[in-house]
Amino acid sequence: MWLVSKVKGREIIGGKELLCVASLHHQLSKSTRNYLVLIATVVCLAGLLYGYWTRVDVKNYMLFWSILIAAVYGLILIFIFISTLRGYPLIITDKGIAVPMLVAEFWSDIESYSWEKFYGANRMLGPTIFSTREGTTLKLKTKGMLPRTQQGGHSILSTYLIFFSPEQIEAAEKIFNEHGIRKISRNMS
Repeated sequence: MWLVSKVKGREIIGGKELLCVASLHHQLSKSTRNYLVLIATVVCLAGLLYGYWTRVDVKNYMLFWSILIAAVYGLILIFIFISTLRGYPLIITDKGIAVPMLVAEFWSDIESYSWEKFYGANRMLGPTIFSTREGTTLKLKTKGMLPRTQQGGHSILSTYLIFFSPEQIEAAEKIFNEHGIRKISRNMS
């Protein structure tokens, strides 16, 4: 999932855009992301200063505080990195399918596709803590042994709330037919 080639993604996105499907997540702005990194840095420095000033025997406790604060700082940065992946649209071009930093597949890499539905008890968690979303997303089966576009047996696109409208499904099916990608009607794994 995290090993998407930037070059491959740029090449696919550089092609003629045939369809764009927006994510229901909203992407963090650069200023918000920078603000979160600044807050994490201030918390890290405040923790180190607190550990330095409140302990008489600094040598024994400084190592503990350094490790603890570095771990918290690392977790905050990982959260910020993961949250920047959300909000990117799915872009289908004449060269393939891409979601920046997440999915990049040329037409020659795609074996088949199907539609995965998330309705009722099978809804996906929404962009906020207590919300859920329903919809239909694209499930790709790529050539090779590893399912690069699936996570836990489901389409990775559902995790990022990339759901298709009926019109977009119709347009996508037409594009897949033009490129000779077969449709699987059953749930594939």
